Amino acid sequence: STRTGHLANLSTAPSYAGGVAPPPPPPPGDDHGDTLATATVVGVPSTTAGRLEEVGDLDVFRFELSRAGRLQVQTTGGTDTFGVLGRVGDPASIALDDDSGAGSNFRITQEAAQAGSWSVAVAGYEGTATGAYTLQVELSGAPPPSEYVGAIAVGWVGESCSEGYGWNAAWNYRDRDAAVSKVEADCRSRGLLRCAWAVTFSSCGALAYGELGTGCGLRGGYGATRSAAESHALSRCREDFSRCTTPVDSSSGRNASYCNDGAQAARRVEAQSGGYMAEPQSGTSISGSRLIPERSPRRVVEPR
Repeated sequence: STRTGHLANLSTAPSYAGGVAPPPPPPPGDDHGDTLATATVVGVPSTTAGRLEEVGDLDVFRFELSRAGRLQVQTTGGTDTFGVLGRVGDPASIALDDDSGAGSNFRITQEAAQAGSWSVAVAGYEGTATGAYTLQVELSGAPPPSEYVGAIAVGWVGESCSEGYGWNAAWNYRDRDAAVSKVEADCRSRGLLRCAWAVTFSSCGALAYGELGTGCGLRGGYGATRSAAESHALSRCREDFSRCTTPVDSSSGRNASYCNDGAQAARRVEAQSGGYMAEPQSGTSISGSRLIPERSPRRVVEPR
């Protein structure tokens, strides 16, 4: 059927993450595209208006889950809708529904949805229903305890981080000591000095960089999501430093925050990333009594 064809397209289409050009807009006269390539990107949570303009119209939406949880996607309104929900690239996650929602609307609930890219397609019942609807996307529930652990280590180019610094991260490890050993060894292999782990995490971990006069330092933090880990790292940084920021990994263009992902770990036992090497700053020195101790940064271990 038409739905089966669209279902195959949704499960095999490539991701647009990682610096690839953003998806093109939907065709003129269509409020939302009908493929992943033209999908409308929505937030979580979000409420989005849509309209099935003609018989056979299909509206596709795409969103990112930053963590695992209970995912519910549904439409409301007077149009008889049919929905297809799935994690991009994971056909086993696909679910379909006709009228589990209010009236003739679809409602799909995934009790343990994994983090990553998801898509939902909205069609009229049997491809013939048309009209307006409202799409709702919600994520609830605390993230399940992670079976994996990650770590971040930092090191200096010279005698202090103001002369340049770098970091290495590892995640999806089964053993905390193995993750710590990995990041410290990778840090040293890049020629950095005073390499030591700054944070270990079971969900997400992050770094924050701050200044103190002519000195500087980095602090680690953790949380259930990347944004929560970054907030924790920034909060700890501000206890000792000013102008705290989360540094950016030049290889990925993302902030220095990382998460364990059990779904990814099932296919890739471990992963690691080398962080950005800051340019030396002119006019700086090693003065300042509150710099990170020479032997290591102040360490943070997430309670398990």
